[in-house]
Amino acid sequence: MSTAGQAVGGLVGGIAGFFIGGPTGAVYGAQIGIMAGGYLDPPKGQRGTPPSADQLAVQTSTYGASLKRGYGTYATHGNVFWVKGNKLDAVEKKQKSGKGGSKQTASAWEIFGTFAVGFHLGEITAYKRIWFGSKLVYDAGSSDLGAIMATNEAGGSITLYTGTTTQLPDPLIQADMGVGSTPGYRGLAYIVVNNWPMAEWGNSLAGLQIKAELVVDGTISQYDRRVYVPSGLFSPYALQPGPYNPRVADGMVKFNKGTTEYTVDYEGDVVSAIGAAADFGAPYYIGQMPNGSGVLFDQNVSIGGGDLLVDGEVFKSRTGSTTDAFCGACVGGDGLLYVLMSTASVGRIEVYDEELTLLSTNSQTIYAGTDTGSLPLVPGSVYTFCVENSGKYLWKSYVSGGENGLHLYEISSAGALTLLWTYAGAFHGTYGDRACMAAADGVCFHVSNGGSLAIFDRARIITSSIVPLADVLRAECLQSGLLVTGDIDTSEITQNLRGYEIAQTASIRAALEPLQAAWPFDVIPHGYQIKFVPRGKSSIATIDISEIGAVAGNGRAVQITTSREMDSQLPRRVSVKYRNANREYDPDVGPGAERLNTDAINVVDVDLSLVMTEAEAAGIEQVLLYMYWLERHDVSFTLPPTYRRLEPTDVVTINGDSVTYVLRLKEITDLPDGRMECTAKYNAISLYTPNAVAQTTANPAKTLAFAGPSSLQLLDIPCVDSTAMNKPGLLTAVGGYYAGWPGGLLFRSDDAGQTWNDVQGFPAPGCVIGRATNSIGAASPYTVDTSSRLNIRLYSGALESVSEDVMFNGANHFAYGAHGRWEIIAAQTCTQKADATWTLTRLMRGRFGSERYMSEHAADDIVVLLDADHVRFVGMDIATMNVERLWRPVTSGRLIDTASETALAYTGVNLRPLSPVDLRGHRQADNGDWTVAWSPRTRTPVALLSGAAVPIGETSESYTVDFFDATWTDIKRTVSGLTSPSCPYTATQQIADFGVIQTTLYPRIRQISQTAGAGYDLAQSLWVNSPVYSDFRVAGFHFDGSNGSTAITEQSGRPVSVFGNAQISTAQYAPLTGNTSSLLLDGTGDYLTVPDSADFSFGAGNFTIRFWCRPTSSGSDREILAQRINGATSFFYIRHTTAGNIRVVAVNGGTTITDVISMTTLTNNVWTFVEIVRTGGSVKISLGGTFGTTVTTDAATAWPDSASVLYIGIGNDLLGATNFFAGYLDDLEIYKGYAMHTANFTPPTAPF
Repeated sequence: MSTAGQAVGGLVGGIAGFFIGGPTGAVYGAQIGIMAGGYLDPPKGQRGTPPSADQLAVQTSTYGASLKRGYGTYATHGNVFWVKGNKLDAVEKKQKSGKGGSKQTASAWEIFGTFAVGFHLGEITAYKRIWFGSKLVYDAGSSDLGAIMATNEAGGSITLYTGTTTQLPDPLIQADMGVGSTPGYRGLAYIVVNNWPMAEWGNSLAGLQIKAELVVDGTISQYDRRVYVPSGLFSPYALQPGPYNPRVADGMVKFNKGTTEYTVDYEGDVVSAIGAAADFGAPYYIGQMPNGSGVLFDQNVSIGGGDLLVDGEVFKSRTGSTTDAFCGACVGGDGLLYVLMSTASVGRIEVYDEELTLLSTNSQTIYAGTDTGSLPLVPGSVYTFCVENSGKYLWKSYVSGGENGLHLYEISSAGALTLLWTYAGAFHGTYGDRACMAAADGVCFHVSNGGSLAIFDRARIITSSIVPLADVLRAECLQSGLLVTGDIDTSEITQNLRGYEIAQTASIRAALEPLQAAWPFDVIPHGYQIKFVPRGKSSIATIDISEIGAVAGNGRAVQITTSREMDSQLPRRVSVKYRNANREYDPDVGPGAERLNTDAINVVDVDLSLVMTEAEAAGIEQVLLYMYWLERHDVSFTLPPTYRRLEPTDVVTINGDSVTYVLRLKEITDLPDGRMECTAKYNAISLYTPNAVAQTTANPAKTLAFAGPSSLQLLDIPCVDSTAMNKPGLLTAVGGYYAGWPGGLLFRSDDAGQTWNDVQGFPAPGCVIGRATNSIGAASPYTVDTSSRLNIRLYSGALESVSEDVMFNGANHFAYGAHGRWEIIAAQTCTQKADATWTLTRLMRGRFGSERYMSEHAADDIVVLLDADHVRFVGMDIATMNVERLWRPVTSGRLIDTASETALAYTGVNLRPLSPVDLRGHRQADNGDWTVAWSPRTRTPVALLSGAAVPIGETSESYTVDFFDATWTDIKRTVSGLTSPSCPYTATQQIADFGVIQTTLYPRIRQISQTAGAGYDLAQSLWVNSPVYSDFRVAGFHFDGSNGSTAITEQSGRPVSVFGNAQISTAQYAPLTGNTSSLLLDGTGDYLTVPDSADFSFGAGNFTIRFWCRPTSSGSDREILAQRINGATSFFYIRHTTAGNIRVVAVNGGTTITDVISMTTLTNNVWTFVEIVRTGGSVKISLGGTFGTTVTTDAATAWPDSASVLYIGIGNDLLGATNFFAGYLDDLEIYKGYAMHTANFTPPTAPF
């Protein structure tokens, strides 16, 4: 206590600290004067074994700058004090430079840094956030799983030391400096950064300013279960084993159930569920070592007995006795094999590398049961465990006696296990007694056979504490080493602070000045203590003015003397600079407090290294401004000895005749006659309770998002853009699985992975990629598919609906399927559902010649939005077609080795001609020669309905036709070098190939590309008079027009004569798309005629007559179509009979050759499609697409050739009125040369 007493004596009763308002209005701060100041300052010079904290080097070129200390939570830039080898590491990467297959080889250098950065003298609770430059790389304060994973991922490169008194030396520093030369830097909070890529910071430590948010005073607790999906990943099942083969890659867990491999992201969404090569579940499949060796438990004795197999060989056994027994195993995220063993129920854990070399062994109490009636700890069992990719943490799941729980252990460098945390809540779900689990980057995924998913993390909840100002003042005073706690009285200080940063070289006085500036207080000697007294106290004594100024002999001096600074010397405005707690602790300036009714022009800037909010800063500014103006008055007076109990900082009230003074005593001097000479300042309690408000600025705090892996789709698809894709190459799509994906780079290797070319960059947000959750079947490629609904789950991104015109113009096109079977579709309507999936409707199908794959889809097919702003075309050398190449999508900021690779051989789909269409053929009746024709398609798209000629798409037009046998296995003849879309096949050639003239051909037609070879084929059979509408139709009537019109046209231009009241009617029309009218015949003299033509002389050949018919009455025979002259001996007619049937009669030379009646009848006032065909000399009638006829006569002879006009609605002009057809006719067609159908069919739905 003597030291404190000496210090107090030296103060001579003065106040140790006060504010001085000078000409500039500057705050000179608290002065802990004379001896007290010297005693409170820490000793100068070295403070410990080298390198001491004061000698630690900085990040810049200035060495020797000191570290900080502080309180609460604050952020500070650190100082680099060690660099491995005193230099950065340069790693040479051999790679081929250039794009698209360039063969120049160059050396690319990547710079990495391994270094240590010190931040704080003294122990801290935790690091909350760390920034490298302006980039947030570590965020332990986030509750977001993505941020937690990103933080733990970065934590693999950053080792944190909190400055404990027991912390050990860092192994990296030891390896560089030597074990005997490396201290533990106890009492120093620092980090060690290992192998950090420096390219983003100019490959220089000088450019890498590292800032850390330090929680000096705070608490830490543990999170529990973070995500829980009770069921739904798959159908629950009670059978064992449960899911198996668990592993984590880039924030997603993969596991197998039966023959399905599931991929689930950290939000609990199933990314994919695809068929696996086999069911590894029996025996229990544990995982795969880095060298490819499979590890599994072969249950070959009883429910729990069996062997641990590695690459098919027995490695450990479970005997069920007290001898050395296998108890469990997992393949850790670090690629090592962890094996639980037991001898006499005493457990141990053994760790092996991929060569099965024992790396460590230690005791374990995780599980030591050897009873073969229970399963060991393996995936799919009741008990299971896993090890994180860092190799430092082990997770264990268990179900026992209806209880389920989870344990987290820490693994020491020696392999010892320490239990950190237990979770005993529900997370197994229905049938949840079999499970598998995997963990990485601080997050554990647990999947049970109930279809449930639980995700845990080991992130700690870091809570910053508000620090009492009194504690800070006391701690700073104790820095002197001369005072003890009892020497310091801070009991009247009640304010709190958020955070405070102090430079280590600052004196204690300098450390206290910002605190006094923010929360004005005075420091006085009080007995044998140093006492901190806040401003704005209440009055403790009331003094009558008559007692003021008393002198000896009852005399009286001047009672009260006051002086005042000039207004012009006081501040008009006070502004506080501080560290903004809401803006990542960046320096900020308060809104300012200003006095308007004054001539003063001075501005006071108070620079505080305190952490506060905008409102707190505004309150301090208000208090300081009011205080400067209040305390501009100095008040002097004397008191009699009766008030000797008063001391500086006390507040007194002096009552006069007409005025009351409330004064804070500033200094008291004892006069020789016992009186007390006092100086004081005015006091106002309310001044120190500010009511200032401030607008809280938008929080610019960065969030740490988990980047995750890059998704890659290589689209060897048809040419969808003739500008970009009419050359060798393929479309590539790279995107992310998570919102934090920063972009990526696509690499290709042309030498089996020896070197890699960076071929294309993909900025965020990347391509829109997903998977279908259902499959859709084939549909017409010529109309909008309104019935199919394709459901997809996107990895990331979003879709939007478009108008039909915009879709027709190329928007919302997708590649749908998989390699070798991509269908190009378009979707007009894209709707997001509540479960975050999307439904695509109103589809265009089989675009760009991909209709061949419409029926080959499966659930889980890939869907890629072909957005020109995101997908990229990567050129390929034509010589590399059909040669496998390796591809890797690398997420920005990651090494190429972190990405998985895809092998694919470019097949030139975009260069291959599309399959021809519209196959047709005709065989000459007189000589048997065939002519096969087709229509080519272009692979280089043209604008829809543009009227532009369809380009060939090749340097020259060339086709090859192969003629097969009926089994499509034996090619009988190949015709090459065809330069137009037709091919003759003569009777002589047919006889040479088959021995007889063919009635049916089996041709395969391919267009030939000079670049890519044979295109896609059109393989379709042709029979005699194969149905081709445009070639064989000889007459056709749509009966289109306005209601009541008599302007009736025939499609080939034949003249049509109208009789009676025959007219167009819009009252009724056949059920055809877009149809609005038909022909009305009222049955009383209405009919049409068309002049006779050789086209109506069918001879012995086939023909088709078909039409839509809607009779309005029956009861007599009424002709629908006929060629007949009264008295002629050769004629035919088609009749609606009295009974309602359709009857076809043909008479040739007086002999009836055909008399066929339909087995069913027409229904009045109902539309029915009628088709009459002759094939092979036989006439057949179908009603509504169904054949069924009663045959009276049907001779295979020539059809009658009548000289009559063609009548529609009557048999001839001499028949009676009752023979006129009554009803409606629509879409009447006559074909010569082939039978349209020979078996039941579906009537047309669109006009011909």
